[in-house]
Amino acid sequence: EDKAALQAINSRANSLTTLSHTLDLQLPSVATDLMVSAFPRPIDPPAQRTDCTWHYLSIYPQSITDDGFAMYSQFLGERALTERGEPRKGVYSSDAVTIPAIRALMIDHLRRMLYDTKLEDTQLLSLVSSLHLVGFSKGGVVLNKLITELSNVPLIQGDVLSNYGDLHLGLHFVDCGLHTAGAYLQDRKVLDACFVPGPRPFLLHSQPLDFEVTVYTTPRQRSDPQRPWLDYERSMMLMHLGVPTVRPPVPTGWRYGAKRGVSVRCMDDVFGPTPFTALEGLRTHMLAIVRLCTYFRALQAISH
Repeated sequence: EDKAALQAINSRANSLTTLSHTLDLQLPSVATDLMVSAFPRPIDPPAQRTDCTWHYLSIYPQSITDDGFAMYSQFLGERALTERGEPRKGVYSSDAVTIPAIRALMIDHLRRMLYDTKLEDTQLLSLVSSLHLVGFSKGGVVLNKLITELSNVPLIQGDVLSNYGDLHLGLHFVDCGLHTAGAYLQDRKVLDACFVPGPRPFLLHSQPLDFEVTVYTTPRQRSDPQRPWLDYERSMMLMHLGVPTVRPPVPTGWRYGAKRGVSVRCMDDVFGPTPFTALEGLRTHMLAIVRLCTYFRALQAISH
């Protein structure tokens, strides 16, 4: 069943990417189509869990410029972005913008799903036990902003016990890249301060966070000779998170690291010969989502 499902995933991806002359492969709707086809059913929860429901949300940019640049101003703030939707000078502020936006988004979604509920906002958010945020391409700026904000949120000190279970927070960087600096965080103090275990305000007032970070790249972003800083930024962030650096040739398979309570895994996909034509580069860039989901399915099948 899994083999047939994976063949269907790749077939669906190929059918979409062959239309690249007329179809914008970076549209969130297309990315969501690929992700949902890659997960025809949710990752199975443990057998004893019968109350677990998975939801997929595709977050569109606040706006797209006439030149086609996505602007995630709802998560970063308009003044923090350049005219191309990139962080000014590659710097992210710790002002609380992303955390309230994610909280409001979750509340709105849960109220739509439970339209006749009488639950308060806090009770709704307590239903969420796992939250995976996937930043694809420029969408990685939202993850960077969230990490920066969390690094500035103090832990709840003392013997205060949380009234809620741990929240598993997955941050997945999928072939992220910008035309300027800032695709990956470089500030060791920010990374260390974010990934400290313990209860802190996020979705709820006081809730322990269990972190997971995935970094997945293709030659589209990692080996672009016009943007050599991308590979350096990625390598430095991974090194700060405990993943050892490697020299070419790029090894196949996952590399793992763990530091200060965060589980980290990284894959540098090759896709055969390094593509730099406009068509093939964009195709492999988009297929990164499918390949990542494929590996997730394989890992999940092995773990069960």
